[in-house]
Amino acid sequence: MNRILIVVAAAFILVAPSAILAQETQVASSASDAIASSACSKVYTYGSGATQFNWCPSLDGNLMMLAGPGGTSGPWEHIRNAVLLEGYAICATGLAPTYDAGYKEANLLASSIIYDYTTSFKVQRSTADAKFYITHYFTRNPVERSVTVTVYIKNTSGLIQYDVKYSRYVDYDIDFTTGDDIFDKSADGVWARNADSPYHAATLTGVTWAVAHNSYVESFNALDAVTYSTCSPATAATPTVVSDWTARVTYNIGTLKPNYSKSFKFVYRIQ
Repeated sequence: MNRILIVVAAAFILVAPSAILAQETQVASSASDAIASSACSKVYTYGSGATQFNWCPSLDGNLMMLAGPGGTSGPWEHIRNAVLLEGYAICATGLAPTYDAGYKEANLLASSIIYDYTTSFKVQRSTADAKFYITHYFTRNPVERSVTVTVYIKNTSGLIQYDVKYSRYVDYDIDFTTGDDIFDKSADGVWARNADSPYHAATLTGVTWAVAHNSYVESFNALDAVTYSTCSPATAATPTVVSDWTARVTYNIGTLKPNYSKSFKFVYRIQ
């Protein structure tokens, strides 16, 4: 199987041009951060015009592009704009900060690609302290313009792990602009829409009802500078004012015995 590493230049991203209202600035990494790759492993494409839907995962299990429907110059992009802040954090009692925020990471080893098909993608990686083994399995539904990320987390430490959480977050910049979005949330997910034309929206939802989970809305600055390594941040009042916000859903796994695993799903969808 051929695996193509695609360097996504501005001309290749195929996003509709639009004025960027507020420029996001990446916060300098701390001494504990390692540089993570925000490159697409492969760009998956489908349809054209009203049915166009493009997405791409990174080699480390991040969703680095979510684009559609088609505009005059290509699909409207909702993630791959300014700072690419999409990823996940793993928390447990006594666990060192463990996260991959798209451009920075900590306590995680390199991923291995399990398979890379035309409609799905699976990668696995371990924490550097050998306490957890994580699988990220991406599948698409182009008719609904959605990507489902199924996560499997296994306790490989040989000891009981307590208060285990897995948190996934995304800096939605709807319609390729920053700073002009309105966010709202329910018990299960977060919804974001552009306050200006063409008024598209995107959602992040936890859909594994049997595993307790919470949703959060945070400012871009809070997530980028402070909470990217945590799992239970403070949430903003919703619906928000027009500004630069982020979405998060955290699964509260609780106690995980040695060699036991838990699985749960997240759905990213364009409306």
